[in-house]
Amino acid sequence: MQLTIVWQIPTALAQNIETIIITRFLAGFSGAAFLSVSGGSITDMWIKEQVSWPMVIYTLGPFLGPTIGPLVGGFINQHVVWRWTFYVILMWGGLEVYPRKMRLMTVYRPFLCARDLCAGSLEAEGQTSQKT
Repeated sequence: MQLTIVWQIPTALAQNIETIIITRFLAGFSGAAFLSVSGGSITDMWIKEQVSWPMVIYTLGPFLGPTIGPLVGGFINQHVVWRWTFYVILMWGGLEVYPRKMRLMTVYRPFLCARDLCAGSLEAEGQTSQKT
């Protein structure tokens, strides 16, 4: 996901349409895997009784993004130059990286075991590392 954010920089600084097309493709290609595997990651992070609301919030992203994105982009482009659309995407993505990384680190078993926290790990909460 961080690579998707990084590709916003050359997009914002592009001097021709070819650069914009290539960097937008690379940004989308870099973020595509995240969309396909994050549903499973969400079900791994919460116990079965608590997974419904996190999944609802995750599922809203692909629907609200294309709905709200043009409104925000239009507002940005109406008041400043088009490059600020990508600067805002870069800032928003940068703000999301740290909380996402902190949440993933707290459920990643090798991270927990390295800090001797395996006794109170996911298995103790009723989740197993291998689902049947």
